[in-house]
This record gives sequence, structure tokens and C-alpha cells, in this order.
Amino acid sequence: MQSRIWAIVPAAGLGRRYGSNIPKQYVPLAGRAVLYRSLDQLAKIKALSGIAVGLHPDDTWWNPEEVALAAPIRTFQGGSSRMETVCNGLQCVIQEASEDVFALVHDGARPLPRVSDIERLLEVVGSDVNGGLLACPCTDTLKKATTKGTVVETVARETLWQAVTPQLFPAAILLRGLMEALEQNLPCTDEAQAMERLGFAPTLVESDRRNIKITTPEDIALAEALFNLSRSQ
Repeated sequence: MQSRIWAIVPAAGLGRRYGSNIPKQYVPLAGRAVLYRSLDQLAKIKALSGIAVGLHPDDTWWNPEEVALAAPIRTFQGGSSRMETVCNGLQCVIQEASEDVFALVHDGARPLPRVSDIERLLEVVGSDVNGGLLACPCTDTLKKATTKGTVVETVARETLWQAVTPQLFPAAILLRGLMEALEQNLPCTDEAQAMERLGFAPTLVESDRRNIKITTPEDIALAEALFNLSRSQ
């Protein structure tokens, strides 16, 4: 396993799609902000050397007293996009730790990752520079469509996965991949895509399907049901 791992949590979005007067990462989930629920899960990972949280420059909701972690926690200024925020976080942890640090990137609006899944990701990836990510095998029938919404074909789902987070990569290599993508104006919807463009082949590690991302108010209702289910088990 890596000698040093830092988590990076991008949480600088304003959540305009959510339709609330506060960013979605601060919307209450069973009485506690989504972001703090996400950090609560990361705090249970003993292998972490620290956690870096990317915040919007105008964030007035962040309260460090809400986060009690054994590992150090740092905040850094987020960028105008998720990619830029993660780049800022990578620079932060490299400066804090070293060039060979591994970065565990996790969405601040994804509050229900299973600790056992994250620990398995760390174990499977180890020191492999290809890195890896949590993901869910696709189980639904998938259709490829035209821009008008008519079906072109049914896509074989056997080799398709839905990427989630956390995602684990060598910080210096991931930073290079994201910086090159930004310079070439090539959007990356997750960190694995930046690594793929550099020629690396990240390992997929299966995630529990309760590891959902909060995007709409309906997601909060679902997340609360899943959270309460997890507590009752």
C-alpha cells in the first residue's frame, strides 16, 4: 500500500442545478450537511495522511468545527471548474506531502461511500501508477440515440461501468494529465479520464450502489432513505 495518501474533496460548486439558496453540498442530509457526511466517511479511513477540501472563494457555510478528524484537514481555494479545483488540490497535497503522494479524489456531494469499498480500492491499487476507481457495473439495457431521441442501437452492457468516486491516482501524474487537458481545452468528467489520455489503464473496483451523488432535491430524499437503511443494518 502507498506510504502516503491524501484525500482531495472538490466542494467549490454553487449547485445551481440543485435549485436551492445554498450549495447542494451544504444541504442537510439527516440533520447534517452533505459535505460533512462525505468527510465523516473519509475520516474512517486509517490509511489517510490528511484531507484537503476545495471551497468556493465566497463560501460562507464551511465550519471547521463540524469536522473532527484524526488526520490533518486543509482547505484550499477551488477553481471555476471541477478540473481546476482538483488541480489546485493536487498542488496543495504535493506541497504538503511530497511528489510521490497518492491522491484519493472524492466528490463532496457523494455522502454515502462504504468504508469497506474505499479500503478495498486502496488495497487493490496499492502502489500501481495506473491507479483505480470505484465503479458500478451497468445493469440496465442501454440505448444509443440520435440527437432527436430515437434509438440507433442497443449497446452491449457487459463491459460497461458507471464511474463513481473515490478515485485513486499518483498525485503528480494526475496533475500532469489534468493540466494538459485544461491547456488543450479537453474536458474530463472524472480523474480517470485524464489518466486514460496519458495512456494509463486504471483498475475498476466495484462500488456499492448506495454511493450516489447529490444533484437534485430528489437525490436528497433517496440519500436519506439509504442513510437510514444503513444505520438500521
